[in-house]
Amino acid sequence: MKRQFKLSKGNNKRIKQKALKSETLKVVIHYFNRRNMSQPSYGEALEVITTLEVVQPEKLYTIKGVRLQNGENLIVQVTVGLLDKSNAHSQREWGEYGKQTGWGLVSGPLMTALFTNLYDNQDVDGVEEIRKIFAADSKDHGTMIMTNTRIKYTKDGSDVITHNWGMPDEFSLEGRLRGTNDFIGPGMEDLTLALLGNGDSSKVSDVYEWVLGGKPYLVRLASNPDEDKEYALVIDNTNNNPYFSSLPSYDTSELGNRKLNFNTLFPPAVRTKARGIRIVSTFP
Repeated sequence: MKRQFKLSKGNNKRIKQKALKSETLKVVIHYFNRRNMSQPSYGEALEVITTLEVVQPEKLYTIKGVRLQNGENLIVQVTVGLLDKSNAHSQREWGEYGKQTGWGLVSGPLMTALFTNLYDNQDVDGVEEIRKIFAADSKDHGTMIMTNTRIKYTKDGSDVITHNWGMPDEFSLEGRLRGTNDFIGPGMEDLTLALLGNGDSSKVSDVYEWVLGGKPYLVRLASNPDEDKEYALVIDNTNNNPYFSSLPSYDTSELGNRKLNFNTLFPPAVRTKARGIRIVSTFP
């Protein structure tokens, strides 16, 4: 049976499925003058758990034509180096860092849109360089790829997927996410649309396998928890990661090193390093 997700009450965003249109992707490497860089405002701050040093990255990739599933066409920037001098922080702490700097974690849908544009423009100069950076992140135990997508499994009722968690533009979708672990592909269209912002599950699988070098595998709770539990969505391609061996029903032998984990059971308090990604503006 196909699981349908719906927007939670209080959200004013509409999620609609549209065919992705490949845009000409332009990659520009340039340098920022930090003294002339304006600081975006992100509203009320979250609780500060650790002291974060706010340092703006100097070298960036600027990518035009990152198209979201709702039709928005964006200009996105990606840092060449890791944020906060490669210090590791939790999902909540990275949210606070993002409020202060404009750089931080991004949602599953924005990450998927960015990777889809790289995939659709593989022959453009600079794309392979960016792909290798993210591939390396996914294989590093200290980095992985933590998103700002938060998963709430409820003991009764619908599960909740919240994108842009803790930010002013956060929005949530309710539906049934729980189920058996499985490779992402045909028949999972509603799940990939809700979790990753793209209802073409076969395309999603192809995109992530090309960018990160592993076949996407969804890790999730099999049944209702005894109490409501919240997790972060993390994408991980590390080999023999001891954390995954402790997960229920997780088969570490299947496909060996080619398994790319879309982990909806990652504790949000666990600290990881992060690469900076931000939306600069819309693109005509």
